[in-house]
Amino acid sequence: MSKKYRVVIRAFTLRRDMGAAFLLKRCLESRGCQVMLTSVRDFERVVRHWKPHAIITNTKSTVIPSKRLAPQAMCFYWPGEGGGEEYQYSCALKMKPEIFNACDYLLLWGKTPQTFFTDIYPEAVDKTIICGSPRLDTLKLCRDIIHNPEKKNSVGIVGKYELINHHEGFATTTKLAKTERLYKGVIRQVVSFYHIIKAIHVVLETTDLKVSIRPYPSEDLNSYHKIIQKMQCGDRVEVDGTYLFGDWAARQDFIISETSTSFLECYLLGIPAVSIDKIIAKESQGMAHDWGTDISHESCYLPESFEDLSALIQTELTPPPHSNDVETYLDEYHDWNSPFSANDRTAEVVVQKLNERSFGAKIHVPKKVLQFVDDLSVRRAMFRNPLHANFNYCPSLHKEPAYFDQVISRIANTTSRGDVPQGGGA
Repeated sequence: MSKKYRVVIRAFTLRRDMGAAFLLKRCLESRGCQVMLTSVRDFERVVRHWKPHAIITNTKSTVIPSKRLAPQAMCFYWPGEGGGEEYQYSCALKMKPEIFNACDYLLLWGKTPQTFFTDIYPEAVDKTIICGSPRLDTLKLCRDIIHNPEKKNSVGIVGKYELINHHEGFATTTKLAKTERLYKGVIRQVVSFYHIIKAIHVVLETTDLKVSIRPYPSEDLNSYHKIIQKMQCGDRVEVDGTYLFGDWAARQDFIISETSTSFLECYLLGIPAVSIDKIIAKESQGMAHDWGTDISHESCYLPESFEDLSALIQTELTPPPHSNDVETYLDEYHDWNSPFSANDRTAEVVVQKLNERSFGAKIHVPKKVLQFVDDLSVRRAMFRNPLHANFNYCPSLHKEPAYFDQVISRIANTTSRGDVPQGGGA
């Protein structure tokens, strides 16, 4: 029987990380752990006063401060973006040696990200463990729970405009003044945003479909509500704020977006995806980002004009075709072919590694006291900036979805318990 370890999970980005964090919490609790979910607001306070045995963090910058605040704790790096990055943009290349050395273990999504680490740090063979993509669990094990194959009469629109629509309402001028890269990023997002709004108009004017907008995790949802109000289309357009992209995508007939990793979920669900990359590139007079030939283009429609888009969405779109490249990508970057839940595997790794370590008794502040303090902290943060909850997990506002009970039950029937490598393996 496992000891009752105290585990802190840092969920950095609400609409990117919380779905997986809720599931990982439940998997750890099933192994006897006490778990606290934290955000930027209360992470350091909880680590300092709760004296956890393990810290699971998905941002590199928190690793060393975590070890400073709780030297006795094991630190597990659990990347928030663990798949789909080319080597030059990879976490391995961006992680400084002192951060790598401070991590006890790195819980990676797939074989290719692991290779990135071992190429730079030979000792990563013993510190990296492949656990899979935590955000794909519901698609892998519970597709019948989240996906109704019948027509939903809804089209999903994916937003990617955090530079011009910051989650805390910061002015775009703060980005323009920083670097040339951010200046170009702002210009590109302005152009792309204009075209995605035009795409929404095309859907509303040429079909009877409803529209569900899925903003980028670091965008402000309220801006979209204001746009919908001005468009006077609130009866047909909604703004989505759920935790898992795949679970939202499963409720759509097809998706319209720029190039995005969202094509993976569409591919796995058999949902048609429409990329407006060519429309933006053609009409932007060189101001848009040129995605070139992206792997996502193998599994999506690519209209070249809004006239093409209008005609396309009035036809019966077919599911994405089978792609060997996409299948390889899923396996190499997301460990998709593993039969196990990524979150359950992560929990098993954490508990096994904790069992291998000895811990002395630590006087710590009770969990309920820290939860009460954070409740006050949430109220203060919301008073200072009502947009705080756009990005940061607030326990009083953000609840675990009811259907997660079914997901956890399904995960329990496919558990990876007892199948944990001694570092470096899949």
